[in-house]
Amino acid sequence: MRYQLRWLLPVAEILVCLVALWPARGHFLVGLMLAKLLRAPAQQGTGQVSEPQRVIDLPELTPEKQREVDAIYEKALRRMRVPVVLNFPVAVAQVPFSLVTRREWVPQGMLKESWRALIWPLVGIVFWWLTGRGIEALSASFQRTIHPRLHWMEVTWAVVLVVVGIVTFIGIVTSTPDDRRDKDFMALMYGGLLWGVLAGLTVTARFRQWRIRKSNLAGSGG
Repeated sequence: MRYQLRWLLPVAEILVCLVALWPARGHFLVGLMLAKLLRAPAQQGTGQVSEPQRVIDLPELTPEKQREVDAIYEKALRRMRVPVVLNFPVAVAQVPFSLVTRREWVPQGMLKESWRALIWPLVGIVFWWLTGRGIEALSASFQRTIHPRLHWMEVTWAVVLVVVGIVTFIGIVTSTPDDRRDKDFMALMYGGLLWGVLAGLTVTARFRQWRIRKSNLAGSGG
């Protein structure tokens, strides 16, 4: 039975993200509650009668307890960076929107880290599917076979990711100590490097397919 990578890679990506994020599921609930609270004032003034707001007094934390809370939060953030690294092309795909609006698209009140961790793995399925096709094509090219036939759109996208991967590699090498302390920035850098390598497999496969077609034409007399 033949297992096709175009299906295995998206499934593996979802499973890895699920395993990484499951212990931090409580932070997603907090993010959703925060988004709901921040959207509530926008609903006022529409003729609806709003419920009286409740003020909740939270006790002050001792320094030791605050450090414990910060450590738990940082551990959750590390887990939420896994989908960022694995699904870096999602960041590249929304560059046009970011250039126009000068910000990343995130629902009002939703924490950026929570939004990326929840949505990027789902959108990233498309990119992992394309990567699987590229690896399949590269593997088949060593048997002088063109399957699957790579299309110009996916190859163009792969070239873009290769260029971004080269830029991120330069960024990692030339990064300052302050840059390295920015964990979100470094997660994007490592994601760009990873996908530069993966996209390079697709570009290599397309080049080998071109060579095979050229060789077949030459062998058949034009």
